[in-house]
Amino acid sequence: MLRARFREERALQRGGLKGETEPCRRLQLPIFPDGLASITEDLAFERKDGKVVYFPGLLPVFQHDEKDLKSFRMPPLRQRAQALLDEGKSVPEVSREIGVAGDTLRKAIGAGRLHAFRKKR
Repeated sequence: MLRARFREERALQRGGLKGETEPCRRLQLPIFPDGLASITEDLAFERKDGKVVYFPGLLPVFQHDEKDLKSFRMPPLRQRAQALLDEGKSVPEVSREIGVAGDTLRKAIGAGRLHAFRKKR
């Protein structure tokens, strides 16, 4: 009985039970209101012209398109690694700075989760 209930719950999480033609998935978050909104006392975001910009204090630190859920869900460590790669740092430098193995970063770059610029020779 417990096993059947577990299978039923997993099927619902995947989009429905057998025989259902339409999945039961609804996007609820993120919702970005127009203008500036405070998340915490020190962190705010602003939605303007289809872009969402995050402000920890006065300076913007990260931005993404309003519809870009992949960037919204990017973990902070990956954001930091991407920011360092965007600054032109090499994979070994980034791996030392954030404390992740270089092979892990290379795999993420190869899989398309991170993007590194190649230096011209």
